[in-house]
Amino acid sequence: MPIQAAANRLKAEIEKYGCPPRFTEDAKSQWEILRQMKINESEIPRFVNASHWLEVFPKMGLKDLESFGGAVDYRRSFITTDKNPFYDSFIKW
Repeated sequence: MPIQAAANRLKAEIEKYGCPPRFTEDAKSQWEILRQMKINESEIPRFVNASHWLEVFPKMGLKDLESFGGAVDYRRSFITTDKNPFYDSFIKW
């Protein structure tokens, strides 16, 4: 799952470089990606838990859609991961 991979990458960065990290190379880090998305640096360590991504990014997505003028009935939104087994089964099908 891409979310779990990103959480694992962030966890590895924190373990290797500290929190907040002090990177020794120029490679794009997960920490930097989240920081560029305007995530508060004090909240970034919480993203080592994949479930935290599911709490934060759907709300950010809704705000972005609304800023584009999207008229969507959000009452019917759902998450398609193992956090929601019914719809996860649908996606795996």
